[in-house]
Amino acid sequence: MPTPAANINPSILTWARERAQFSPGMLAKKLNIKEDKLDSWKIGEIQPTFKQAQKIAKATHIPSGYLFLPEPPEEELPVADLRTVGNEPLNRPGAELIEVIRQALFRQAWFQDYLKTHAFDQNPVVARKHLDTPVVEIVDDMRNVSGLTRTPFKGNWKDHFKYLIQRIESLNIPVMRSGVISSNTHKPLSVKEFRGFALSDKLASVIFINLTDAPPARLFTLIRELAHVWTGVSGISDTKPDANSREEQTCNSIAAELDNLVPVATKFHISQWVIARRALENKLVSFSDYSRHSHKVIENYKNKKGGGGGNYYLNLKGKVSERFSVAVPGEALDELMDWAKPRKSMFVPVSDLETQNIFAQVSTHVMTLDHMKTGAREEFLNCADPWLVAKAKTLTDEIEITVVTHETFDPHIRKKIKLPDICKYFNIPYINTFDALRKLEAEFVLATA
Repeated sequence: MPTPAANINPSILTWARERAQFSPGMLAKKLNIKEDKLDSWKIGEIQPTFKQAQKIAKATHIPSGYLFLPEPPEEELPVADLRTVGNEPLNRPGAELIEVIRQALFRQAWFQDYLKTHAFDQNPVVARKHLDTPVVEIVDDMRNVSGLTRTPFKGNWKDHFKYLIQRIESLNIPVMRSGVISSNTHKPLSVKEFRGFALSDKLASVIFINLTDAPPARLFTLIRELAHVWTGVSGISDTKPDANSREEQTCNSIAAELDNLVPVATKFHISQWVIARRALENKLVSFSDYSRHSHKVIENYKNKKGGGGGNYYLNLKGKVSERFSVAVPGEALDELMDWAKPRKSMFVPVSDLETQNIFAQVSTHVMTLDHMKTGAREEFLNCADPWLVAKAKTLTDEIEITVVTHETFDPHIRKKIKLPDICKYFNIPYINTFDALRKLEAEFVLATA
């Protein structure tokens, strides 16, 4: 039986490669194919297999549904970009950065629902101070409200970092931190692109820290992102001292002041970053000297660390934040996959051309849903639901098909695309799980002891 081909759009392949900032050779290497084959895919001479298409989507950090769109989607950073320095134009945001922000926004949306469900009030520290407020006044307020002490902190930079996170999360602000894309320890995040970002929201603010960065800069970034939340600013930021945006200038100054209010036993080593920044601001060193020092600090950290993104299981708790861990009591193991593996004969393939064509229609429709919150469309196109809709649509002319789902139809929801909404658009009957069990006259018999 021939291996099924994926009827992808060749122009999307080129767009995805360029978006991920890969050369043809780099992408071919990641896919474990020869560059000639990639060229053949690009011009539509041959098509990748279904599995190869999935590998393309994973390697380039796009939902698999994107590959079937008639044209590349228009993408913008889902949050403000505060990294502009002088008149220097910023490069196109990398695929990794966009993916990390979308993941954070998705978790933030979940956290918002959790807080609303449990009747939490708005967070009083968010946008507590205006950007026009004197820096010293903001710093004093942050220290007093968060409980940061002037007493020397006993411990190393790891203890200091952990202490700051605990104080911030005690204010109901989750601090996500990771140095890799998703769970892949072989895909480290780029410090050159970003060091952190803040998603400021009156109910559920979130901070993200790039753990690929050196410890001194990481500490500085953590405090600066808290300053963003305190002043009600959302955005991606950098620690470059010549940032020309008002938000970055203010928050960098706040971070430099607040860092000096929480001394540690290894204060001199931890604050070299701040000392260098202050020296630059006071024109005691040149920008090139400052840049060389910053680069040296990061390289020394990488060499000492040994490269890579670290142990996934050790970093998982920090990746989703302690606050999220409290909000989610526990995660059940996914037993469905274990159940499905030995029962492959019960499943119908989705690799046939008709299903792929309908899947392309589903993907195109989903991308027109502009009212959805950032990340919702990508999240839907990255799961099995659109394939389920496509297969159901292809079978409706042959047999009576009904999609069974525990979700309910809700045309007004913005944070998540629901399966019944898409079924209704494509005129596919659907039913909830309990009604399906009643219709099948299913009975549950309790086993006797």
